Amino acid sequence: TITIEGAARYIEPAVRAVATVDLTDRTENVEESVNVTFYDKDDNELTVVTRSQNSPNVTVRLSLSAFKRVDVRQAVSLTDDTYYALTSEVNPSSVVIYGTSEQLAAIDSISTVKADDRKALREFAAEYREIVRHDVTRRIEKNLRRKWVGAVFALEENGVS
Repeated sequence: TITIEGAARYIEPAVRAVATVDLTDRTENVEESVNVTFYDKDDNELTVVTRSQNSPNVTVRLSLSAFKRVDVRQAVSLTDDTYYALTSEVNPSSVVIYGTSEQLAAIDSISTVKADDRKALREFAAEYREIVRHDVTRRIEKNLRRKWVGAVFALEENGVS
């Protein structure tokens, strides 16, 4: 909240007050006194004259954190597509991270899966392939048995034993 005192004709039209701080290239916390600009309902800038004849100002305190946008790399690479199809994408393709300048300088990208998780995924894929092989073999054998039993019944119905 900002309170100003002055002639009614100068301050009554004011519906919005703006204090602007330039944060370009700032990496540390900010505390500074900045002038306030007032606007009317049509967003026109107003000239406000106060009793002290000074431009109204406020002290702005901002706590800044360094940040950096880094790419997200896809770490899953399962290449054997004999028994399964793997479609994957990374979304979002980049993220904003926060920290000290030193921490941020040490990070160039983020991987989607840690090495231990990647090993577990590969083991899972190998087990999945084996399950699929077993299931396919079982289904083929079951279909062959069904066809063989069907053929035997057909022969018996035609008088062949």
